[in-house]
Amino acid sequence: MGKSSWKYFERRIAKKIADLWGLKYNENILRTPGSGSMSNFKGDIIVIGENFPLHIECKFGYEFSLEDIIKNKASIKSFVKQAKDDSPEGKVPVVILSRPYYGVYVIIDRKHILLTKFWTNDLATKLTFYMITENYLVISVEDLKTVFDGEVFSGKRTV
Repeated sequence: MGKSSWKYFERRIAKKIADLWGLKYNENILRTPGSGSMSNFKGDIIVIGENFPLHIECKFGYEFSLEDIIKNKASIKSFVKQAKDDSPEGKVPVVILSRPYYGVYVIIDRKHILLTKFWTNDLATKLTFYMITENYLVISVEDLKTVFDGEVFSGKRTV
């Protein structure tokens, strides 16, 4: 997979999150300069001047299936671990994952999710896709703001 593919994916995700949160791409939110290399910035997408609640790690082009997420295969574990290790205090680490001709999924460690609120706030009926595994909540990137607004993230809500 060429460099331009994952860079394009990161830009696409930054634009999608900008749309969902009402931010301006390349003003409030952008692909991290030097993403994928040694950089002072952690994560693949940064939000400037906003108290944004998420730390975003993007992965594109890796061979994976939804079954790999269910089975918590080593590659999935390593993606989640990287997001967690790089995430600043107070941010929820998320992995946004895709490959060519496949959906775009958000993986959130269940340690950061209040499942009782997920059910009592009736989020399941509002989402285009969700999957709850032993370790993760997996949703479509389109539903990320809906899940956040449903107040299912544990800990201090920063926005």
